[in-house]
Amino acid sequence: MGRQSAVHMRTDLPLDALETALWRQKPRRTSASFIQVERAVLQWVAWYGGERLHSAMGYVPPGEYEQAYRASLEAAPRTA
Repeated sequence: MGRQSAVHMRTDLPLDALETALWRQKPRRTSASFIQVERAVLQWVAWYGGERLHSAMGYVPPGEYEQAYRASLEAAPRTA
């Protein structure tokens, strides 16, 4: 039972995001072409990977967090 619920939880978020992305597109259609689905998935991935605010990262976008992290590594003194 635990494995099934874990798989279900992993698929809910992308499917909800896909549905939302398709709903936002105009004109509204009941069936989406492959290109529409592909575009919606890529938009969601771009948002999820680069724009969303995440509590574990201080509510900053992942790209901004990574830049700050790299800058902190460069500023830290190196030891031999």
